[in-house]
Amino acid sequence: MNMIYLTFNISELEEILALLDALDITQYQVFDMVCAHSTGGTPRMDTPVWPGYNAAIMIQVDTAMTALIIQKITDFNNQTSSPDERITLCSWPVSTFLQ
Repeated sequence: MNMIYLTFNISELEEILALLDALDITQYQVFDMVCAHSTGGTPRMDTPVWPGYNAAIMIQVDTAMTALIIQKITDFNNQTSSPDERITLCSWPVSTFLQ
């Protein structure tokens, strides 16, 4: 099992949730109003100087689904015209998962 962390402009939340639904992913957590200062775009700190904010999603999936999600996010990022609209993705193996 792997954990995937996505962070992106809040305006893309519905599109990302639709992607997860299309992939039949049912285990994830959504964090909204995430302040972010990422390397790929303008900071979103929900202030007058840096308006806006991100959302973040953490997803628990198997290795095969991890590869598919990485490919889908890579495709999405390749199609965006602005670095501010790219999705940041990190993944790592999960050694313990209790439910």
